[in-house]
Amino acid sequence: MVILSNIKIGDIINQYNKVISILGGEGKSGMGIVYICYNSLWDIPVALKTFQERFIFTQKIREEFKHEALAWVNLKQHPFIVKAYTVDNFKNRLFILLEYIPVDEKRRNTLAHYLKYPISLKEALNWGIQFCLGMEYALLHGIKSHRDIKPDNIMISPDQILKITDFGLAKLYDDFSLSVSEDELSSDNLNKFSCFKNAKECLIAGTPPWMAPEQFEGLSDVRSDIYSFGIVLFQMVNHGKLPFICKNFEDFSNAHKKHPTPKFESPLSSIIKRCLLKQPKDRYQDFEELRLDLEDLYKEYIKEELPSLPKEKLDDVANHLFRGYSFNQLGLYDKAQKELEIALKLDCNHQAIYSNLGDTYNHKGLYEKAIEILNSGINKFPNHWPLYIYLAKAYNAKGLKNKAQEAIEKAIKVDSNDALIYGWVGIIYGELGNIDMAIKSLQKSLELDPNNTNNAETYMYLGGFMLNISEPEALRMFQKSIELNPALDISYYYLGMSLYDQDKFNEALIMAQKAVALYPNKASYHVLLGAIFQELGVNNSAIKEYREALRIDPYNNDAQVNLNYLIKLKK
Repeated sequence: MVILSNIKIGDIINQYNKVISILGGEGKSGMGIVYICYNSLWDIPVALKTFQERFIFTQKIREEFKHEALAWVNLKQHPFIVKAYTVDNFKNRLFILLEYIPVDEKRRNTLAHYLKYPISLKEALNWGIQFCLGMEYALLHGIKSHRDIKPDNIMISPDQILKITDFGLAKLYDDFSLSVSEDELSSDNLNKFSCFKNAKECLIAGTPPWMAPEQFEGLSDVRSDIYSFGIVLFQMVNHGKLPFICKNFEDFSNAHKKHPTPKFESPLSSIIKRCLLKQPKDRYQDFEELRLDLEDLYKEYIKEELPSLPKEKLDDVANHLFRGYSFNQLGLYDKAQKELEIALKLDCNHQAIYSNLGDTYNHKGLYEKAIEILNSGINKFPNHWPLYIYLAKAYNAKGLKNKAQEAIEKAIKVDSNDALIYGWVGIIYGELGNIDMAIKSLQKSLELDPNNTNNAETYMYLGGFMLNISEPEALRMFQKSIELNPALDISYYYLGMSLYDQDKFNEALIMAQKAVALYPNKASYHVLLGAIFQELGVNNSAIKEYREALRIDPYNNDAQVNLNYLIKLKK
């Protein structure tokens, strides 16, 4: 888990994303936090979105995040949808890397900003039609519903193009670890939180001022989204005012379920009132039906041809590269290979394609292909250091240790002052069995950039390499790693192993339990926990852990041997 409170402007997130500004966070937004970054790999500004630190990911939430984010990534490119380029994994935290929508001269880039100013009927109709087109496309391409439509989730670009954001993210909050209770909601934060529990412990997704009546009972579908957008349309023609002004969750629930829509004068009134009918069956049944009525109104009142879709320059190479990178980050290597090979055919002069494809081949065990593509990349881009790192890994996997060492030495020559390079080099020296050089390289990385947000992993690797040299120093490294990142599971595992070797079983137990809690699908973590329980004489718990390890990895020999011993002992 990223220690989000430690990330500041100027920091680098995952090698390429330099933080320019930070939006949201505790006390400023509900659950999300967005880092506006410059991405040096693709030479573009991007927005990295994740959850605040206090909303801790469980394994279930990580899987949901991956599923929903991939659905958004797979929408590809549409003019009225914020583009989701990739899903990025950084320090055991998933981020969605998004298209950055810049602010205009009045510092506006969301509909919430525009609602502070008068919105003309033409603008309301135009944006309403664009919103419907974006939702129609999304619903036809794998998105089942949005569930959190509100002005903050509707971006407006400087050229006045509407773009929908946060697809499916409200669904990710369907876990108590990410929800808040009604008691935590107040008039100050009701428009921030997107998930909470009602008095009956029913999990609710949405934001109360814009929620359909059925959402307060935990139910929603596309007609709920239409109701929410009806609230947004109401605000567009009423100077940003909401139809219902309430102080708490219960009042909003009653208002949406029972109170009539306030009277107002607008050519849009009949459309809005139909969107806001209490029963889903009485509303528009889909966004196409709503759009057609908006288009008829546009022709009647604006007396112009409907605006044509904006012509966007679709960069197929970038799309395939982004998708390939995203699949690679998520461990979907077959899909990553397919996307990156297409990108290479379209453009053989992009350094990131070669490094990402080589990395993907390595993950798939296709080392000959990795060596071939990485050397091709080096011939074209001799100063792109990731090519040498992935080449060294491929050579090492093939048993060509001398060639691997040559590759990492060339990586250092590209930039001998880059802490990140030394971090990678240290890891590879360790894989080559050169522990002395591994330690020196990692120490050099820390010396060059002592405040780097990647240093928790650097200390963790240092501890691992020092275990056979100085166990007290190794323990200090693991503890330093945990101080920097209390959710780095492998540091707890290594620390637990060290304490276990010293017969400090109660202390080791705490470390092993934390490792398992953070990453429950790692067989070795359950084996360690089982071994500790066994030493403590809690054999039933040990058996349970060994069985869980074998469920994850049926070929885990340590788990099988220890389990057989304990079962015989019980007999």
